[in-house]
Amino acid sequence: MTRTRLLAAVTFSAALCAAQQPAIHGLVLEPGTNQPIVGAEVWLSNPSRTTYSDDSGAFTIQLDKLGPYRVAADRDGYFVSGARTPARNYREVSLTEANPVADVRLYLVRPGTLTGNAVDAETGLPIANLRVAAAFATEIGGVRAFGGFPGTTDAEGRFAIANLAPGNYVAEVPPQADPKKRLLTEFTAKDLEAVDSDVEHTFWPGGHGENSAIPIPLASGATIDAGLLRVGKVDYYRVHLRIPASACAPDDTLTVFETTVHLTKSIGSVPCGKDLLITGFRPGSYLLVLVLNMRQREKRQTASVPFVIHDKNLDLLASLTPGVEVTGSFIAADGAKLPDLSKLDFSLQPLESFADSPTSATPDADGKFRLTGVAPGAQRVQLSGLGADYDVKENRYNSVALEGDILPLNQSAMTHSVTVVIDDKPAAITGVVMDGEKPLAHPYLILKKWPPPAGQVFNLGRLTTTGDDQGRFQFAGLTPGEYRLVALHSVDDDTYRGPNVLERAMAAANKIELGAAGRQNLTLNVTELR
Repeated sequence: MTRTRLLAAVTFSAALCAAQQPAIHGLVLEPGTNQPIVGAEVWLSNPSRTTYSDDSGAFTIQLDKLGPYRVAADRDGYFVSGARTPARNYREVSLTEANPVADVRLYLVRPGTLTGNAVDAETGLPIANLRVAAAFATEIGGVRAFGGFPGTTDAEGRFAIANLAPGNYVAEVPPQADPKKRLLTEFTAKDLEAVDSDVEHTFWPGGHGENSAIPIPLASGATIDAGLLRVGKVDYYRVHLRIPASACAPDDTLTVFETTVHLTKSIGSVPCGKDLLITGFRPGSYLLVLVLNMRQREKRQTASVPFVIHDKNLDLLASLTPGVEVTGSFIAADGAKLPDLSKLDFSLQPLESFADSPTSATPDADGKFRLTGVAPGAQRVQLSGLGADYDVKENRYNSVALEGDILPLNQSAMTHSVTVVIDDKPAAITGVVMDGEKPLAHPYLILKKWPPPAGQVFNLGRLTTTGDDQGRFQFAGLTPGEYRLVALHSVDDDTYRGPNVLERAMAAANKIELGAAGRQNLTLNVTELR
């Protein structure tokens, strides 16, 4: 027997033995390079089993019985899974008679570092004790956003922000004023006229705002340099908000949120009953959302104050208005039957600002429900508990069918009535994701009804799922219509979060047409994102 045939026979024999006894085989790798991690601790939580990866990063855990298992890895000096890491250090597997052996890949990443040097834009001298941040670039609601990990420059203007997970980063220079002191209730006439001077809010490389920033990819364990940050000072303006005292009662609390195209953030909470002075506005468009008694739905009032800053302070009126009452009902489509209504939950999520929490209600035995204290403005209709045997055929607002799931709650309307039409002929998509000639284990799939409604945030309303270890997936309970579907290597593949990346991929994807009770079984290749 030749050496090649002998090796093949040994390999087949080993695979046959493994198939006779439940086992989990795997590799512990560093993402990006796929280099093996030696000596990583690998364990099962139930039953408790522990082993270590060998010189090739491989491990094997022999088991006594079939069933579901969770296998995880860890090693000193590496991140485990969490909000700061793009790679998973654990997997969920299910060993069955048909597939008693699982092959998994676990990933651990080393922390990286972002460095740079800050100097005064006019003098070129280093700036000491400057607050900076390593800002992680992501996409939220279809727009680019940055979340920062703080740092400070030394006496020479240098900074090194360590303990960063892999990803795309920029160096952010925020205003140096204390953000917790932007909201003032005690001020003088002179304060109303003052214009503040502070460091310009910039992102590097780029040196301007969020849209012009050029993120730098940080690999596992790497150090990257943002370069020379030329920091200058600019004017920041103030907004005086006049709030009618009649809107407030003793002990009422007013919470103020600031919304820009990039994000919504809380400025602070104060006792109601006084005018407000808010600092820290550069020229641009803004929306202030005021919520009175945020934690008390029945007493809640809100105000939305849009404005544009040019080159001076503003004096504005903020009129608080109570939320409206929304009544609704679930009805069956022609020839359909309703599901168990006790399992349903209907909610409205404000889209103007995510500052406010959803308003939700469970229907009664007749399918009726009522929501109180709902803030006027655009609301996203959300429904949970419907199950895979039903779909939402249509949502109606005051008898008019909605396009998509956005409800334009009109403050001036006499009534606010929502009708949810339920059908029992949902569509479904099943299939398998291939990576070349073989199924891709645990692919991550993103599905969206197509085309997206004009003027709405692209990422709203999309559905996601993760395939099994054989690449199989299913989307059930779908409303008939056209869909687009993309398949990624894993849930850890966050490249789709780049600006418009997912939108472009879906626009290029094949059309999927589903009729009532329609079923499509697809074989997909991994989507190439650009």
